Amino acid sequence: MRYFIIILCLVFTCGVRSLSGQEVTQPDYRTAFAVPREIGLPVVASQPDCPLQLENVITLKYVNGGTWDSYQLRNRGTKPIRAYTIAWLSTGGPESISAWPRRITDELFLPGQVHPRPGEDSQIEIVPLNRLLRERAKLPKQMQAVNVLMVVRVEYADGSIYSDEPTYKALQAYFKNIALLLEVKEQERRYKRSQ
Repeated sequence: MRYFIIILCLVFTCGVRSLSGQEVTQPDYRTAFAVPREIGLPVVASQPDCPLQLENVITLKYVNGGTWDSYQLRNRGTKPIRAYTIAWLSTGGPESISAWPRRITDELFLPGQVHPRPGEDSQIEIVPLNRLLRERAKLPKQMQAVNVLMVVRVEYADGSIYSDEPTYKALQAYFKNIALLLEVKEQERRYKRSQ
């Protein structure tokens, strides 16, 4: 009886992994393509006094769904940085915050250094966008979002701080107002169609 249950479990496992001869696989979040800028435009906020400079910004979309903005940061200041926070705000949806370091560490971000270092994102394969990927991702034909990236806060190794939190909060409120206005316009459009 015990062997029968083990064999039954093995058969069940193989049956679950194979549907119509195709193996079930986990989503691959390592393959992505660059979203055309006419659909999703990444914009870097002007922050002339900021010690960090955002470079090589592109919006990536994973082949199996989900988007994120890829970028590098350069410490263009004169002091080592202990921690920083980057915000990504979008007219087309949710926002996100990224902080470094992600774990407690004594590592410093030195003047002239670049994060992520070239090659650190090599786990992600960026493939060219073709017709098949465009159809699979159901990319729209018109612009859907403007994504603003900005440095919210920088903590230097000496304990001093650069902060642009008032600008971040103002931009956050502005984008929420835009979202509300778009929602009202959409409701008005639906109401007119129903009449």
